[in-house]
Amino acid sequence: MGILNAMQKLNLKINIFILIIFIIYFFSFPHFKTSIAKFSNPFFAKINFQNIFVTKSYLNFQNYFSGLENLALRNKSLEQDLEDRESEIMNLKENFKENSLTINNVSLGTNFVEAKILNQDYFKIYESVILNKGFVDGVSKGDEVYLYPNYFLGNIERIENDKSIFSLASGHKKLLKGVLKDNSQNNLVIDLLGLGGGDFAFEIPESILISTGTLIYLYKDPSKLIGEIIGLEKLETSLYQKVLVRGYYNLATSGRYYIKVR
Repeated sequence: MGILNAMQKLNLKINIFILIIFIIYFFSFPHFKTSIAKFSNPFFAKINFQNIFVTKSYLNFQNYFSGLENLALRNKSLEQDLEDRESEIMNLKENFKENSLTINNVSLGTNFVEAKILNQDYFKIYESVILNKGFVDGVSKGDEVYLYPNYFLGNIERIENDKSIFSLASGHKKLLKGVLKDNSQNNLVIDLLGLGGGDFAFEIPESILISTGTLIYLYKDPSKLIGEIIGLEKLETSLYQKVLVRGYYNLATSGRYYIKVR
């Protein structure tokens, strides 16, 4: 045991001596230091690269889930903005409707009800129209029907509990009194003949100067319109001219209809 301990002590002294020589040589000869660095760099570089790869992978996952969270928050914010915009649009529509009703009160008076067209009366095509207002809405026979804002269309002809039929003033061979202003701004009372489909015709002396686009007003209430002149035709066998008038009723286009109740 004594010999073994002596040998271990000797080996320890030799190892310490070799380490001291190595350290002195390492700091005394730079080329040796460079060689050691070249030998050790790939090993440590590999370890460093692996550490960087793991770190970057972790950061990528972190950024991915963080991005998802931000995207979800952004979507929620956009959904809230959309709800707010929809609410604003609904409020604007309500305000517009209220303002329109105020305009209509001025144009038609306060005693009116708004109505929608259900269908045409195909037994009297282009002459009668079915509306969705009736007795329960205060409608009575003879009430006037208008298209917004002040276009006269005709009168209520038949009524049921929840709907009614109005007869177009432009019905075939119906007569309606109107007023027009000639080019000299003179008011002329005329008799309009219904042609069906919303159109009228009348005749006046050819000496009276009028032009297309001239408006025709309702005789019993000149604040209401019947239509406008769309054509002039000279009658060769007489001193009169035939005038064509386009009314405002058109089933193909939408509009707001009103019944002026009494």
